[in-house]
Amino acid sequence: MAIGRPLQFDPGQALDDATQVFWAQGYASTTTRDLLQAMSLSRSSLYQTFGNKERLFIRCLDHYRRGLIDKLRTRLAAAGNGLEFVEGLFLEAAAQAGSGQEHRGCLIFNSVVEFGRQSSPPAEAARASLQEIAGVFAHAIERAQADGEIAAQASPAELGLFLASSMSGVRMLLKSGTSREEITAVVRMIIAALPLAGARQTETSTTVPTR
Repeated sequence: MAIGRPLQFDPGQALDDATQVFWAQGYASTTTRDLLQAMSLSRSSLYQTFGNKERLFIRCLDHYRRGLIDKLRTRLAAAGNGLEFVEGLFLEAAAQAGSGQEHRGCLIFNSVVEFGRQSSPPAEAARASLQEIAGVFAHAIERAQADGEIAAQASPAELGLFLASSMSGVRMLLKSGTSREEITAVVRMIIAALPLAGARQTETSTTVPTR
């Protein structure tokens, strides 16, 4: 059996480089030339290893999604409770205002908006990635319900999608240059919109001063 010629580059690094290009420029605005330059590959090496632009993008999105979901799940497991995880994640996002990185947004949210209702494989991959983010939030809601933080009758799936779409909105505000103070106020309203359990609602109403 013939042994193929060994690769002269690191596929993992090349995938990271391509992901950065798609993240910064979006799918439609990224050309094959952009990818070749960023990945330092010849056209033949690109196609032999990753396929065409569409297939490469799907691999990049999967690479990005797996890294993000792993981080979210690890953070949720380490959080004191589900509500703490949600609030901390949103406040951390708000704190990115003015950091110099906020203009990039999230590759998944960016892609969902870019592709819209298209039925292409990249669009379907983007929507599936969004659903996975919503799934992590749904697990956080389930944990918050078990801890008596969120009303038991609430739907974790619906609240998970609400939080995923809310985070997408926060990312949009960050990209638009909205101030940290304004985004933090929006985040507080998002958290306040969650259906807190009776005991938690009473505790919140007695500890948060009214104007």
